Amino acid sequence: MAAPVSMAALPVTIYAALHACTFMTKILRETGHTSSIIPKLEQFTAHQTQNALGIIACSEIFLVPLLVSLIFSGKGSLLLPFAYYRFLSLRYASRRNPSTRQAFAQMRGSLQNVAMSSSCPRPISSLIYRAIDFISARAPPVM
Repeated sequence: MAAPVSMAALPVTIYAALHACTFMTKILRETGHTSSIIPKLEQFTAHQTQNALGIIACSEIFLVPLLVSLIFSGKGSLLLPFAYYRFLSLRYASRRNPSTRQAFAQMRGSLQNVAMSSSCPRPISSLIYRAIDFISARAPPVM
């Protein structure tokens, strides 16, 4: 049971680390500290924010199969995937943070490359395309 909890805590932990770095630099600047850590924190935040948002988006997406498996193992509620789907659809439709939409697009492209490969068996290829169509049909419109 440790794996689902750690995977669910990953996005929150990464968001907390990003916000802590930003807050720390703001507080240090406003209090007048001239430490060498301030530029390092700013540089870290500037360079790693997109990577962190991508990791967060992927972990949020990969939680869906985990939630479904929890239902089949008897450890999850039937309501959980529906509530999480609503959360994920709101993240997908967000205009401020397109990382979830980008993660879905990257995964779709990767899966299509696998399905188009000559080494991919025809049944697996058709399963991949059906899964892509199923997920794409449930994607909310982006405004």
